[in-house]
Amino acid sequence: MREYKNCYVAFLDILGFKNLIMNSGATCEMIAKIFDELKQPKFWTIEENGQPKRDFVPREAVHFKVMSDSVIIFIDADVEYALLGLVITCIDFQMRVLNLETFTLIRGGITKGDIYSDGETIFGTGLVNAYLIEEKAKYPRILVPQEIVDNCQFKNDDGKYEMLLKGLLIKYINENDYSLDYVTPYFTFYHKEGYDHRMEKIVLNFLYSSDPKIQEKYLYLQTMIERFKQLKEKSKNV
Repeated sequence: MREYKNCYVAFLDILGFKNLIMNSGATCEMIAKIFDELKQPKFWTIEENGQPKRDFVPREAVHFKVMSDSVIIFIDADVEYALLGLVITCIDFQMRVLNLETFTLIRGGITKGDIYSDGETIFGTGLVNAYLIEEKAKYPRILVPQEIVDNCQFKNDDGKYEMLLKGLLIKYINENDYSLDYVTPYFTFYHKEGYDHRMEKIVLNFLYSSDPKIQEKYLYLQTMIERFKQLKEKSKNV
Protein backbone atom coordinates (compact mmCIF):
# COMPACT_ATOMS: atom_id res chain seq x y z
CA MET A 1 0.00 0.00 0.00
CA ARG A 2 1.27 3.44 -0.89
CA GLU A 3 1.73 5.73 2.07
CA TYR A 4 2.87 9.24 2.90
CA LYS A 5 6.24 9.94 4.50
CA ASN A 6 6.78 12.81 6.88
CA CYS A 7 9.54 14.91 5.30
CA TYR A 8 11.25 18.25 5.35
CA VAL A 9 10.32 19.76 1.99
CA ALA A 10 11.64 22.69 -0.03
CA PHE A 11 9.77 24.20 -2.96
CA LEU A 12 12.07 26.41 -5.03
CA ASP A 13 11.20 28.75 -7.89
CA ILE A 14 13.87 29.67 -10.46
CA LEU A 15 13.37 33.42 -10.90
CA GLY A 16 13.40 34.84 -14.41
CA PHE A 17 13.14 31.38 -15.95
CA LYS A 18 10.53 32.39 -18.50
CA ASN A 19 12.79 35.20 -19.71
CA LEU A 20 15.72 32.79 -19.95
CA ILE A 21 13.66 30.51 -22.15
CA MET A 22 11.90 33.11 -24.30
CA ASN A 23 13.98 36.28 -24.54
CA SER A 24 17.51 36.09 -23.19
CA GLY A 25 19.17 34.05 -25.90
CA ALA A 26 20.32 31.51 -23.31
CA THR A 27 21.05 28.18 -24.96
CA CYS A 28 19.62 24.84 -23.90
CA GLU A 29 23.07 23.97 -22.49
CA MET A 30 23.20 27.13 -20.36
CA ILE A 31 19.76 26.44 -18.88
CA ALA A 32 20.47 22.75 -18.30
CA LYS A 33 23.54 23.71 -16.27
CA ILE A 34 21.25 25.26 -13.66
CA PHE A 35 19.79 21.85 -12.90
CA ASP A 36 23.13 20.09 -13.23
CA GLU A 37 24.11 21.81 -10.00
CA LEU A 38 21.45 19.75 -8.19
CA LYS A 39 23.19 16.54 -9.24
CA GLN A 40 26.51 17.47 -7.66
CA PRO A 41 25.65 18.91 -4.26
CA LYS A 42 28.49 19.93 -1.97
CA PHE A 43 27.36 18.73 1.42
CA TRP A 44 29.16 20.26 4.36
CA THR A 45 30.50 17.60 6.71
CA ILE A 46 30.40 16.92 10.42
CA GLU A 47 33.86 17.13 11.92
CA GLU A 48 35.30 15.20 14.83
CA ASN A 49 38.69 16.13 16.21
CA GLY A 50 39.26 18.37 13.19
CA GLN A 51 38.65 15.55 10.71
CA PRO A 52 35.58 15.19 8.43
CA LYS A 53 33.43 12.32 9.64
CA ARG A 54 30.61 12.22 7.09
CA ASP A 55 28.07 14.38 5.31
CA PHE A 56 25.34 15.85 7.49
CA VAL A 57 22.88 13.61 5.67
CA PRO A 58 23.56 10.66 3.35
CA ARG A 59 23.47 11.78 -0.27
CA GLU A 60 20.95 9.08 -1.15
CA ALA A 61 18.55 10.55 1.45
CA VAL A 62 18.19 13.82 -0.51
CA HIS A 63 15.53 13.57 -3.22
CA PHE A 64 14.96 16.00 -6.11
CA LYS A 65 12.13 16.63 -8.53
CA VAL A 66 12.41 19.26 -11.31
CA MET A 67 9.35 20.64 -13.09
CA SER A 68 10.38 23.39 -15.51
CA ASP A 69 11.14 26.40 -13.27
CA SER A 70 10.19 24.61 -10.04
CA VAL A 71 12.48 22.40 -7.96
CA ILE A 72 11.30 20.19 -5.10
CA ILE A 73 13.85 18.85 -2.62
CA PHE A 74 12.83 16.61 0.26
CA ILE A 75 14.41 14.52 3.01
CA ASP A 76 12.65 12.01 5.27
CA ALA A 77 12.21 13.68 8.67
CA ASP A 78 13.51 10.52 10.38
CA VAL A 79 16.95 11.06 8.82
CA GLU A 80 19.37 12.52 11.36
CA TYR A 81 19.99 16.27 10.82
CA ALA A 82 17.35 16.26 8.03
CA LEU A 83 16.37 19.93 8.37
CA LEU A 84 19.98 21.06 8.61
CA GLY A 85 20.81 18.93 5.56
CA LEU A 86 17.91 20.45 3.58
CA VAL A 87 18.89 24.02 4.54
CA ILE A 88 22.49 23.37 3.49
CA THR A 89 21.36 21.76 0.23
CA CYS A 90 19.21 24.80 -0.65
CA ILE A 91 21.96 27.28 0.24
CA ASP A 92 24.48 25.23 -1.71
CA PHE A 93 22.23 25.18 -4.79
CA GLN A 94 21.67 28.95 -4.69
CA MET A 95 25.37 29.67 -4.27
CA ARG A 96 26.34 27.35 -7.12
CA VAL A 97 23.93 28.88 -9.63
CA LEU A 98 25.12 32.40 -8.76
CA ASN A 99 28.43 31.41 -10.34
CA LEU A 100 26.83 30.38 -13.62
CA GLU A 101 26.76 32.55 -16.72
CA THR A 102 23.00 32.94 -16.25
CA PHE A 103 23.43 34.32 -12.67
CA THR A 104 20.28 32.63 -11.38
CA LEU A 105 18.33 33.70 -8.29
CA ILE A 106 15.95 31.48 -6.34
CA ARG A 107 12.86 32.06 -4.24
CA GLY A 108 11.49 29.29 -2.06
CA GLY A 109 9.89 27.88 1.04
CA ILE A 110 10.73 25.05 3.44
CA THR A 111 8.32 23.17 5.68
CA LYS A 112 7.67 19.79 7.25
CA GLY A 113 4.80 17.60 6.12
CA ASP A 114 3.55 14.52 4.32
CA ILE A 115 4.93 13.62 0.89
CA TYR A 116 4.24 10.76 -1.46
CA SER A 117 6.67 10.24 -4.32
CA ASP A 118 7.38 7.30 -6.60
CA GLY A 119 9.98 9.12 -8.68
CA GLU A 120 7.44 10.36 -11.22
CA THR A 121 4.40 11.36 -9.19
CA ILE A 122 4.68 13.63 -6.16
CA PHE A 123 2.02 15.15 -3.90
CA GLY A 124 1.13 15.80 -0.28
CA THR A 125 0.44 18.49 2.30
CA GLY A 126 4.18 19.08 2.73
CA LEU A 127 4.50 20.03 -0.93
CA VAL A 128 1.42 22.27 -0.89
CA ASN A 129 2.54 24.09 2.25
CA ALA A 130 6.10 24.57 0.95
CA TYR A 131 4.59 26.09 -2.22
CA LEU A 132 2.44 28.47 -0.17
CA ILE A 133 5.49 29.61 1.83
CA GLU A 134 7.41 30.20 -1.43
CA GLU A 135 4.54 32.34 -2.72
CA LYS A 136 4.90 34.80 0.16
CA ALA A 137 8.72 34.95 0.04
CA LYS A 138 8.44 37.87 -2.43
CA TYR A 139 12.23 38.43 -2.67
CA PRO A 140 15.01 36.10 -3.91
CA ARG A 141 15.14 34.23 -0.63
CA ILE A 142 14.11 30.90 0.86
CA LEU A 143 11.81 31.06 3.89
CA VAL A 144 11.39 28.55 6.71
CA PRO A 145 8.76 29.22 9.40
CA GLN A 146 10.00 29.79 12.94
CA GLU A 147 7.95 26.89 14.33
CA ILE A 148 9.67 24.45 11.96
CA VAL A 149 13.06 25.56 13.28
CA ASP A 150 11.95 25.73 16.93
CA ASN A 151 10.41 22.23 16.81
CA CYS A 152 13.48 20.65 15.21
CA GLN A 153 15.33 18.49 17.69
CA PHE A 154 18.86 17.18 17.22
CA LYS A 155 19.67 13.83 18.79
CA ASN A 156 22.89 13.52 20.77
CA ASP A 157 23.62 17.21 20.21
CA ASP A 158 25.39 19.47 22.67
CA GLY A 159 23.96 22.51 20.93
CA LYS A 160 26.51 22.98 18.17
CA TYR A 161 24.28 21.71 15.33
CA GLU A 162 21.34 23.80 16.49
CA MET A 163 23.72 26.76 16.61
CA LEU A 164 24.96 25.95 13.11
CA LEU A 165 21.40 25.76 11.77
CA LYS A 166 20.42 29.11 13.27
CA GLY A 167 23.70 30.61 12.07
CA LEU A 168 22.53 29.92 8.51
CA LEU A 169 19.26 31.76 9.08
CA ILE A 170 18.27 35.42 9.26
CA LYS A 171 15.25 36.67 11.21
CA TYR A 172 13.95 40.09 10.26
CA ILE A 173 11.93 42.25 12.65
CA ASN A 174 8.16 41.83 12.29
CA GLU A 175 8.51 38.58 10.31
CA ASN A 176 7.47 35.14 11.54
CA ASP A 177 9.77 33.26 9.16
CA TYR A 178 13.50 32.81 8.91
CA SER A 179 15.34 33.48 5.63
CA LEU A 180 18.25 31.30 4.58
CA ASP A 181 21.48 33.31 4.47
CA TYR A 182 23.25 32.39 1.23
CA VAL A 183 25.19 35.65 0.79
CA THR A 184 27.53 35.22 3.77
CA PRO A 185 28.71 31.68 2.89
CA TYR A 186 28.82 32.63 -0.80
CA PHE A 187 31.32 35.44 -0.28
CA THR A 188 33.15 33.43 2.37
CA PHE A 189 33.54 30.09 0.58
CA TYR A 190 31.98 29.86 -2.87
CA HIS A 191 32.54 32.89 -5.04
CA LYS A 192 35.10 32.65 -7.79
CA GLU A 193 37.87 35.22 -8.00
CA GLY A 194 36.30 38.52 -9.01
CA TYR A 195 32.73 37.23 -8.83
CA ASP A 196 31.94 39.38 -5.80
CA HIS A 197 32.43 42.45 -8.00
CA ARG A 198 30.43 40.78 -10.76
CA MET A 199 27.51 40.23 -8.40
CA GLU A 200 27.51 43.84 -7.25
CA LYS A 201 27.66 45.11 -10.85
CA ILE A 202 24.70 42.93 -11.83
CA VAL A 203 22.73 44.06 -8.80
CA LEU A 204 23.40 47.75 -9.46
CA ASN A 205 22.46 47.32 -13.11
CA PHE A 206 19.05 45.87 -12.26
CA LEU A 207 18.39 48.51 -9.62
CA TYR A 208 17.92 50.92 -12.53
CA SER A 209 15.39 48.64 -14.24
CA SER A 210 12.11 50.23 -15.28
CA ASP A 211 10.26 47.23 -13.81
CA PRO A 212 9.59 47.91 -10.09
CA LYS A 213 9.25 44.17 -9.37
CA ILE A 214 12.76 43.55 -10.71
CA GLN A 215 14.09 46.54 -8.75
CA GLU A 216 12.55 45.13 -5.59
CA LYS A 217 14.27 41.74 -6.02
CA TYR A 218 17.70 43.23 -6.56
CA LEU A 219 17.29 45.81 -3.82
CA TYR A 220 16.81 42.90 -1.43
CA LEU A 221 20.00 41.26 -2.71
CA GLN A 222 21.90 44.55 -2.35
CA THR A 223 20.67 44.79 1.25
CA MET A 224 22.00 41.27 1.89
CA ILE A 225 25.39 42.18 0.41
CA GLU A 226 25.60 45.35 2.53
CA ARG A 227 24.66 43.33 5.61
CA PHE A 228 27.53 40.90 4.92
CA LYS A 229 30.00 43.77 4.45
CA GLN A 230 28.94 45.39 7.71
CA LEU A 231 29.29 42.13 9.65
CA LYS A 232 32.68 41.49 8.08
CA GLU A 233 33.87 44.97 9.00
CA LYS A 234 32.54 44.59 12.54
CA SER A 235 34.39 41.28 12.96
CA LYS A 236 37.66 42.99 12.02
CA ASN A 237 37.22 45.47 14.83
CA VAL A 238 36.49 42.86 17.50
